[in-house]
Amino acid sequence: MLEKTTASCSTVTGSKCDVGQVKLQTNPFRHRITLSIYDKMKMFISSVVLLPLRVIGVATCLVTSYSIASIGLLGTTEEQLKSKPMQGSRRTLRAIVSKIMVGLFYCSGFRVRVKGRQAMAREAPILVLAPHSSVYDSLVVFFLGSPSIVAKEEVKKLPFFGKLVNFTQPIYVDREDPNSRLKTIQEMVRRATSEDSWQQTLIFPEGTCSNGKSLITFKPGAFYPGVAVQPVCIRYPNRLDTPTWTWDGPEAWKTVLYTMTQFVTYAEIEFLPPYVPSDEEKREPKIFASNVRSEMAKCLEVPIVDYSFEDCQLMMKATKLELPSESGLIGVANLRSKYGFDRKDLEADLDSFAKIANKKDGVIRLQDLASYLKIHGNNPCLMQIFKAYDQDSKGFKTFKEFIVGKRSATLLCHQRTKCESCLSASGAWKEMLCLSKDKSAYGILETMTAQLKIKQVLYKFTKFKLDIVAINVARLKDGEKRMNSGYTMFKVLCSRKLRVTLLELEQYLQGIVAISKATNVQQLATLYAHGY
Repeated sequence: MLEKTTASCSTVTGSKCDVGQVKLQTNPFRHRITLSIYDKMKMFISSVVLLPLRVIGVATCLVTSYSIASIGLLGTTEEQLKSKPMQGSRRTLRAIVSKIMVGLFYCSGFRVRVKGRQAMAREAPILVLAPHSSVYDSLVVFFLGSPSIVAKEEVKKLPFFGKLVNFTQPIYVDREDPNSRLKTIQEMVRRATSEDSWQQTLIFPEGTCSNGKSLITFKPGAFYPGVAVQPVCIRYPNRLDTPTWTWDGPEAWKTVLYTMTQFVTYAEIEFLPPYVPSDEEKREPKIFASNVRSEMAKCLEVPIVDYSFEDCQLMMKATKLELPSESGLIGVANLRSKYGFDRKDLEADLDSFAKIANKKDGVIRLQDLASYLKIHGNNPCLMQIFKAYDQDSKGFKTFKEFIVGKRSATLLCHQRTKCESCLSASGAWKEMLCLSKDKSAYGILETMTAQLKIKQVLYKFTKFKLDIVAINVARLKDGEKRMNSGYTMFKVLCSRKLRVTLLELEQYLQGIVAISKATNVQQLATLYAHGY
């Protein structure tokens, strides 16, 4: 059994860049298949000799399984499938369907190698499978005896496969409906802790398909029940990675065709020991998910990247806006927890960013901003404004830096030199607006103006606000009152309705004592820069 108590795992979110140079980030949603002349000849021969036989075998297995599943579901309602596990003959029929569907994959040319042992339901009620990189990952579902799966709502509408998935008594989730996600978690908790003889629940914690070259962020849903989970790793160790499908790559039908015209396609399923959560992990599902992902990444020998399906959506939008697809990979989940991003706002920000950014490398440089504003690049006001934003002197701003700067408008400038830079730059706005020949550029300038003005105002008034709350807190003796007072002040500082975690609130309150001892604005700014 595995047990972890801390969440210390390194993540890969991109590579470090030299000044003026941009290195695109690791893209887990991009996949390419390069076919040599030999590969094309082999596929042609297979399409003539093997493919017809395989299609007949696959069709036979699929129709037989569909017929048996339909019989097994006769007389059942969707509510009954959710409330009680199947028993008796229905359970036997489901096991038969699983065997036939495994035969379907063998007819498709798959050869499967298994490592480790599948745990019993009482040892690990939940199975987590990663990486989710192929339409063929459903092989594992049937290979494991048709455990319940967590699948998107659209799956039930698929011809043939929708009925087979329904026969596993799945838990459906609608990714566009926040209430559906909550109900899914509640149902998982109910089944995992139920005394009924539910089969194991299988979930793909990544929530979407990637290229399998890394592990993207695990969604915490599978880890909310706080019970032992068994990690299951899947690989396709072939010279040509034809089974892999993801959003930026060959269409799904091509991956199926390419795979079925290979002489043989290998798959490996590896069961890791059940992972028993610590008390900390039971309280914090995200830590639980992160630690399990770390263990699976070690087994697979791949890096972990903090991207999710939301990043994939931004990536596809960036492509439509003629930006490099990697421009949309910003780690939405992490940024949302810190800044309270909304998806529609991010898409709107990406539209604004695309109007200014260089289409070749997807960043904003001084000359890009000058071109957009139709102002000469040597204009001292423009250079001063860009310098206020480019305080790390890289010479460019990525989309992530663009939106973080916009959302961080209420943060205090934590160094006096930065404040002076902001104050100096803000004096140039009136002249800049007059110099701009394009009225459509006003929106960008006004956004940047608002940010610098807020910094200026906070620089002047933050000392007064923090002194007041420090004095009030110092006078309070009751712990509950202290928490309420601190929380109220925290909401005042986060006047832009930023979403704040309890951990961040706790860290802030711990800083109250240090703030009460500060004697000048510089000390307060330094404390604020360290998270207080």
